[in-house]
Amino acid sequence: MWSSTEYTIWSQMKQRCYNPKNPNYHNYGARGIQVCERWRESFPAFLDDVGMRPSVAHSLDRFPNNDGNYEPGNVRWATISQQNLNKRAGRWERVVLLLAGDNAQRVRQMMDGQSSDEEISRYIAATFKPAAYAEAAE
Repeated sequence: MWSSTEYTIWSQMKQRCYNPKNPNYHNYGARGIQVCERWRESFPAFLDDVGMRPSVAHSLDRFPNNDGNYEPGNVRWATISQQNLNKRAGRWERVVLLLAGDNAQRVRQMMDGQSSDEEISRYIAATFKPAAYAEAAE
């Protein structure tokens, strides 16, 4: 399966974590993110644990702990929208995304784009559903 997409993803995962010349190393290996020994040493073990990629819309995601290692229980195949919600974010960005609720993906797009803080604030105010949060807190 060396020519498969899964093999390429497995290889790229290791490169991000262990090759300082990899352009993404600063976001992975330099932060201390590692690949568990079982997966680092064996593509078949990785594939046994993670399974085949469900579709071309899915990529490898460290979840639920985005700061954790690539290891069983902390990896999933995720869509782009799932990965966007799992990105590292500052404390205030996480608060804003929490307030955005179901609209978090749109708010993140606005934050990543050219939208001003005022435009983002107006959007959240217009779409905020406080009753939903009151029910969730109970």
